[in-house]
Amino acid sequence: MDVGAEPVGTAFDAFAATAMPRLRHLAHAWFHDWHRSDDAVQDTMRRVDAAQPRVRRGGEQYAHARTTLVRRLIARSAAEPVTRSSITRRSSAAT
Repeated sequence: MDVGAEPVGTAFDAFAATAMPRLRHLAHAWFHDWHRSDDAVQDTMRRVDAAQPRVRRGGEQYAHARTTLVRRLIARSAAEPVTRSSITRRSSAAT
């Protein structure tokens, strides 16, 4: 590690603190449920943290996190069974 360089964990913590509110709002727009949104964002941040060595620095870190989140949202929606109550819940949340 370079002298004066910030430890990787600290840099990621700073990134997470700024990115999580934006990601949380994106997830809430998808789910209309803050609890499910928080779960999706936490899962996303675990995945982004694990991929840190591969993610390029400077501006692309948020793009990687956002892309990861959207892919997780799509995967969760595809895995969720479609029932009458889920359709009603989605249509009532849209109004």
